[in-house]
Amino acid sequence: MVDYGWVQVALLLQMVFWMYLYKWDVKLHGVFQVLFYAAYAVAAGYIILAQPVVGHFTPWLLLQYSVYIMLSVTLLTPRYGFKDALCLGFLVVYLNSFYWELFYHVHEFQIWLPASLWPHWWYLRIPQWLRAVPAWWLGRNFVFRDLRLVSAGLVVSYFLTWLRLGLVWPGTYLHPLHRVICLGVLLKVVAEAEVK
Repeated sequence: MVDYGWVQVALLLQMVFWMYLYKWDVKLHGVFQVLFYAAYAVAAGYIILAQPVVGHFTPWLLLQYSVYIMLSVTLLTPRYGFKDALCLGFLVVYLNSFYWELFYHVHEFQIWLPASLWPHWWYLRIPQWLRAVPAWWLGRNFVFRDLRLVSAGLVVSYFLTWLRLGLVWPGTYLHPLHRVICLGVLLKVVAEAEVK
């Protein structure tokens, strides 16, 4: 098993990589697109067969995120082209890991009061808050005309979080649904955005 800290560093570095690759004037299509899908098919097969655990990412989570990334890239490719969709797909999935959990973090803050008022508590949550960086980056590179859908997604997210925490609903089934609804909201908003 890989240490949680190293996983967070790797995730942060890959986020920065996708931001820079988006700005590079490089064409990735044809063979690269086929290689991307082939690599994801191999990765999914490996996850299913070998059941690896990477930090806190169980095989089930790894498989979900693999599918989310492949789905995001596929849906954004007609609008932005493969290279930009590849970058945006990874960034949107990374941002979604913050977006769908936002009310879990609010709940966590509330249950840890008064300890959550101290800097040490916030320091330990830096990896979670860094997942919001793609929102800043997207805001600098795209024009979003209507963000009401993002707000509506937060309302749905709040309701699903309440179901999970308030009614002790089985999270195994609710979490993937919660993630995919929020991912769908973010993908729609990014697909309709205008490049600055």
